Amino acid sequence: MIPLAVSIAPHSPLMETIVWAFRTSLRKAQLRTPLVPVIGNVTGQPLSGASEIRQELERQLTSPVRWMESIRYMIDSGITAFVEVGPGAVLTGLLRRIDSTMEAVSVSDKQSIGTLARELKGNSL
Repeated sequence: MIPLAVSIAPHSPLMETIVWAFRTSLRKAQLRTPLVPVIGNVTGQPLSGASEIRQELERQLTSPVRWMESIRYMIDSGITAFVEVGPGAVLTGLLRRIDSTMEAVSVSDKQSIGTLARELKGNSL
């Protein structure tokens, strides 16, 4: 387990107070069976449908993230390149600590989206 310095208490029992509100919102969300595999961070395993994804998202509030297991599952399944979408590149850094041979790119703004598009066109990622 790798503890991270964060300003909130995600993925811990301290989030229990908002589980009910989150569950209520999550039940209203329209989820479909994914077209690509979704790996759960609580289980480190693939999730097969919308109900499993809902359960995993709910559990993720109060459960530790099994990031290493999730990444290892993907690598063992043949994944060789990862794209992190969102601000920062924390997950890309954690990925490289697990396996420095993996290709990874962080997409957080227009410029990085353009870079990713060019790389995909050139098949370098």
